[in-house]
Amino acid sequence: WIHQQLTTLTGKIAAAHISCIWVGPTWGQDKPPYNKTEPGVRAIAGLLSQSVAPCSYIDSTAFARPGEWPTKDGSHLMPDGYRKWSQDIVNAIERLKGQGVLAAR
Repeated sequence: WIHQQLTTLTGKIAAAHISCIWVGPTWGQDKPPYNKTEPGVRAIAGLLSQSVAPCSYIDSTAFARPGEWPTKDGSHLMPDGYRKWSQDIVNAIERLKGQGVLAAR
């Protein structure tokens, strides 16, 4: 179901010739209410990395070790984690631009 939804969306993006970046999930913690497990995050990150073309994919799991960024509830990062995550996303976008993957707008 997820793959089908992704390919429908990315097909529309490709048809419109739109540049895009897809940012994958961060690590979480295996606790209620979200129970964001390491294997689950790895599975979703893997699926996204294989399914979001023509979008570029940024793998957020590469930014920190599992459990390195504390969460409020197992899924949502604490403010310092969001600060680090957002800076890592900006750095990844800058690298993509430097590689010519993204057109400057």
